[in-house]
Amino acid sequence: GGQFRSPTMGSGATFSYVGTAKLPAGIWSAACSLEQSDGTPVAALVVTLEPLVTPTAEGHTHALALEKDAVAAATWPLEDLGGDILFTDGEGFKLPSVRFTVRVIRGVTGDA
Repeated sequence: GGQFRSPTMGSGATFSYVGTAKLPAGIWSAACSLEQSDGTPVAALVVTLEPLVTPTAEGHTHALALEKDAVAAATWPLEDLGGDILFTDGEGFKLPSVRFTVRVIRGVTGDA
């Protein structure tokens, strides 16, 4: 899994989060979704997962980026959204992350 701080974003902004994940040896892919507190799906995020040349001091082995463009994120409700990441290796082994929260707040400046 990985360590995640709960990001806050203004409505209508591009969502972008970077972090690291600690995964066993192997070739890994990842998928990430967000949902409302009642379980209503909100978005599937674009996930980029790359092995690190050298693990971090905490032993994390992969760089991780989660993204969604501003046009798609503009429809997200103004509330705390729950999410997690499902890591899958080449053998089909699945490893879920801890659940995390994305707080969506009303944008003040610009087109938000």
